[in-house]
Amino acid sequence: MPEKKFYSIKAMAETDTAEIFIYEQIGEDWWTGEGVTAKNFCKEVAALNVRQIDLHINSPGGSVFDGQAIYNALKRHPACVTTYVDGIAASIASVIALAGDTVIMAPNSLYMIHNPWGLAQGSADEMRKYADLLDKVRDTIVSVYREKCGLSDEGIIALMDAETWMSAEEAQAFGFVDEIGTELKLAALAGFDFKAMGFKKAPAISASITSAPAEKPQTAPQAEIKEAPMPNVAVGTPAAGERNHQSEAAEIAAMCAQNHCADRAAGFIQAGFTPDQVGRQILDLHASGALATPAAEAPALIDMGKQAKNYSYQKALVAAIDIREGRAASGFEYEIHQDIAKRLPQNYQAKGGILMPMRVQNTALTTGGSGTGSEVVFTEYGELIDILRKVSVLTRMGAKTLTDLRGPITFPKLTGSHTAHWVGENPGSDVGGSNVTFGTMTMSPKTLQATGAVSRQLLVQSTPDVEGIVRTDIGMVHALAWDQSGIHADGTANDPTGIYAAAGINAVAMGGVPTFGKLVDMETEINKDNALISNMGFVTTSGMAGKMRQTLESATAGARWIWDGNAMEGIMAGYKAMSSNQIKANLGTGTDEHGLILGNWADMLIGMWAGIELLVDPYTLVQQGLIQITSFQMVDIGIRRPESFCKATGAKIA
Repeated sequence: MPEKKFYSIKAMAETDTAEIFIYEQIGEDWWTGEGVTAKNFCKEVAALNVRQIDLHINSPGGSVFDGQAIYNALKRHPACVTTYVDGIAASIASVIALAGDTVIMAPNSLYMIHNPWGLAQGSADEMRKYADLLDKVRDTIVSVYREKCGLSDEGIIALMDAETWMSAEEAQAFGFVDEIGTELKLAALAGFDFKAMGFKKAPAISASITSAPAEKPQTAPQAEIKEAPMPNVAVGTPAAGERNHQSEAAEIAAMCAQNHCADRAAGFIQAGFTPDQVGRQILDLHASGALATPAAEAPALIDMGKQAKNYSYQKALVAAIDIREGRAASGFEYEIHQDIAKRLPQNYQAKGGILMPMRVQNTALTTGGSGTGSEVVFTEYGELIDILRKVSVLTRMGAKTLTDLRGPITFPKLTGSHTAHWVGENPGSDVGGSNVTFGTMTMSPKTLQATGAVSRQLLVQSTPDVEGIVRTDIGMVHALAWDQSGIHADGTANDPTGIYAAAGINAVAMGGVPTFGKLVDMETEINKDNALISNMGFVTTSGMAGKMRQTLESATAGARWIWDGNAMEGIMAGYKAMSSNQIKANLGTGTDEHGLILGNWADMLIGMWAGIELLVDPYTLVQQGLIQITSFQMVDIGIRRPESFCKATGAKIA
């Protein structure tokens, strides 16, 4: 008996064209034996001597490896391949569809991408290996999508994570298909049991999609499939002055992927939103708490399970010494190092040290243990990220920290607003107006490096105080670097751009020792830009704080000192004020111009990627009994609205 086929290939000699219909799942079904297998399909495709192949697809997907073989067979064939998505191209069928040089999708069809999944049995190690295999398989699929649509790997993976179902317009907007064809109205297409296939977000069905090949496969079922709602997106090349919906949709997809809400992109496109409107939506979602911040969206805490309370930065340093001295590192801290290594940004070049988390769960410090000596356990001291925040003036002023970022991240920002007009009942002419406009601010990882030393004898002490000293020293060095970069970095040599070098920052010339009136002028400049809101405060040098503590607001009897409080923290011109030696006192052409800034510090973001890497050098300072430690951290500092800040120029204390 000849083998039963679940696809059809028909060559038409008169037109030098072959029609191929894949109207079934990919790969052989375990229970029914049905499905399109690669073994015979690839042989028949290779034997075709035609210049044109018209590939028709209505398939829910199936076996990844059969699908990849079919895709490769079609790509290898010298004929020009045109793909027609007649009903559904889901899962691995969405990859096969991209074998076409041109992909045409019926307006009432569906396109779906998601992560590969499968079943495995065996030991825990075998399960982990299977999970790693699934990740590798996903990467091969991502490479096919990327070649076609041009989205970033992160954007594609976000769509796959969300199991994204697309209408023809949405698939075209994302770049997966080239054209939208005509609605098919022939015999009914096959229906598929999406639930049995593991799909979680298959759309509701409402209208039949009808089509059939000229010569149906032997098993073409006659069930009804229904059409998903179509988005409000125009098709075709826009005329001058018209909206380019395809370009806008791609921009919306990228914005949503970068802001960790890729699952909302299809809804925004379906609603016909412009990128500016999507920017407003994202801002509103963040403000309302309905959308997690990028730091919260990606897991900010390393999941250590029940062992989290045992993590020790001190022991991590000991493991780093083992690595440097050629011994095999082991232990819980080294396992966490390996986990963090998987989260590193693609552009990060590991230095050969040990990676330590910025945050841990159940951070506490006690001592205990019977017969094994004191064991360090976190119960009192805060997380490393908390230490950084406490030391940094910027974060104490209200700058926000974003931890465990995965790649460059973009934030929408308001650049223009509506205008309002009073009008009569029937105005004789059109009323002028303007649209809300949005720009973006992108943060990308930059390497921060610091060097210090610690006593080898100190590291062998297992006491809560030693653990606290190690973490505080690490945190202090990096927090002070944050402060100086956030204020003074000029954006060259791979450093961030601080307030004094950033474009668009307000400025007020002091002309010598600041007066109360000049400080009010700084406030006024920010107020003119409608940016005078929460988290306002002054940051300046220790010298300027001392000068302001001795300077009266006016010559009037009973006038108060401009700075009310101690030298480190006080109130100045009605706002919180802090001083730091990280703020330069030698700005400008002279050497006595002091840094002084008023701002809404909530508009400053400090982004961190992965953890901190420590590279130890046990040799250079060995005669002093010290171990030299160089720390590396991937950080960037972003200013969401430069109008929220005002810098003083020419500020002196004498």
